Order: sequence, then C-alpha cells, then structure tokens
Amino acid sequence: MNNPFKKPAGTASVGGSFLPGEYVTKKTETRASLIGLSLFGVVMLGVVGAFLMSNRRWSNIRQERELINTHYTQEAQKIEQLKQLESQRAQMMDKAGVVAALIEKVPRSILMAELTQRMPKDVTLLEMELKSKRLDKEKSAAESAAAMGKAAASKVKNLSSTAKETPKKTDPKADPKAKADPKAKGKGKDAKDGAAEPTRVVAPKFEFTLTLGGVAGVNNDIAAYLGNLQSCPLFESVELQYIKEAMMNDLSLRRFEITAKLKPEADWIDVLSQEDREKVLAARRRDPLKQVSPGSLDGAGAVSGVEKEGKE
Repeated sequence: MNNPFKKPAGTASVGGSFLPGEYVTKKTETRASLIGLSLFGVVMLGVVGAFLMSNRRWSNIRQERELINTHYTQEAQKIEQLKQLESQRAQMMDKAGVVAALIEKVPRSILMAELTQRMPKDVTLLEMELKSKRLDKEKSAAESAAAMGKAAASKVKNLSSTAKETPKKTDPKADPKAKADPKAKGKGKDAKDGAAEPTRVVAPKFEFTLTLGGVAGVNNDIAAYLGNLQSCPLFESVELQYIKEAMMNDLSLRRFEITAKLKPEADWIDVLSQEDREKVLAARRRDPLKQVSPGSLDGAGAVSGVEKEGKE
C-alpha cells in the first residue's frame, strides 16, 4: 500500500530539514496509523452505541409486552368472574321464576269473594270447579321425544359406520396397539362430559279454567251475572255454555253453566280499591321478598269494585 504522506525519493526536503529521511518517513507512517486507528475506534464506538440503544429499546418493548400480558391476564380473570356472576344470576332468576310460579297470585279466598260479590241476589251457585293445566309439559314432552329420536338415529348411524369400518379380527398379542384406541377413549370422555351438563330448571306455566253451575229465576239475572264476571279484572274468555229449564222443589228455574279463564298476569290487588292498592304496592316496594296477604290490610281488607259501587 502506498503511503500518501511519503515523499518521493530524490526530492529535497522543503525548508531544508536536517532530519534523516527514514525518520521522517517512519513518523509519517506512524501518524497515518494513529489516524486510521482513531477512525476505527470512532466507528466501533458508534456501532456499540447503536447496539446499546437498540438493546435498550427492545428491553423497553419487552417490559411493555409483559405489562400488557399482565393486564390481559387480569382482565381475563375479571371477564371469567363476570361470566360466573352472569351464570349465577341466570340460575337465581330461574329459581325466582320457579318460586313465583308456585306462589298463587290470586288467593282462592279473593276468587270466592269476587264470585259471590258479583252474583245477583236471585242467582244461586250449585257447582264450582277450578282446573289447572300445565302448558309447558306437553312442549317438554315433545322436545324430549324429539331428542330421543335424534339420539336413536345417531346411534344407528354410528353402529352402521362402525360395522363398515371394522377390520378383520386380529390377534391382540400380535398387535399390542389394537388393545386400546385413543380415539374411542376420547369419544367416550366427550360423551361423558356432555352427559354431565346440568339441566336447566324452567318455571312451570299453568292455565286455570273455572266452571260455574247454578240456577236463577229469570234469564236477566244470568245475563247480569255474566256481565259482572266479564268486567272482573281477574277473568278472561267468560262464556255462557247453556241455559235450560230445571225443576227444583216444585219451582221452575233456569239452570246455567259459565266457563272462564284466569288471566296469566292477574293479581289479587287488581280487585282492590285505589287506596288499598297503593298500600299493597308500597309494602311490596319496601320489602319485595315479603308476601302481602289480603288480611294484612287495615280495616275490612279487600274491597272489590262491585262492593265499593254498592256502598257508594
């Protein structure tokens, strides 16, 4: 490599230096080497500094990633707790629905009071029948039958596919792998886990049908009784089935039969006066879990709309 600082041979030194030429040449080479080493050191310092800066940046990124993972784990736990709370809330709501369905919203004493207070004086009840019919029972029976049919069909399909895929009998001693089938174990475990799922309790729904049989002197009393029952907030679909002549104690009377259905949303406070209704609603707001009975009202208790009109 040619030294750029080396003077060509045979040239005289500028300024008439008395130093030897070899000394000047060696000093020049030394100076060039020092300058090259300095530049190399500067470059290496730049590389090391860039590496340190990049490493520091990556360490900050890793710390942020760990912090994000920690937050994600915490939020995942909160979400899981929220799901558990929602499932518990759904179970509690189902239980509350079952309890509410088992509690009579219309006590039988209120029902009898409405039937007697809305009845004209010349009308006599001889028969009364209240039938209840569960509405969701037939639906659940149909769903269970459909589920059993699907299970039977899938079982037949599995048996047919197994018969097609089953190879010839092999000696278990010759083929030890044929002793246990991990896929079959997995299927059995999945079936077991699927069968272990708890069944959801559904609140039962009932339909109440009331049948009244009695006698009256004239048809106008029966029509008035029918109109009073139709105006009652507890009943719906009030219909007169028949009217026919009947002899009782040598008296010619009119025998009738009326059918009605209890409203699904009917509540016994619907037949109370406005003052008593406000009292019951205030008591329910104070303690929703406490059942307010008709006898707990101040004064005479339940007063129906017909009785209130008669008093006025």
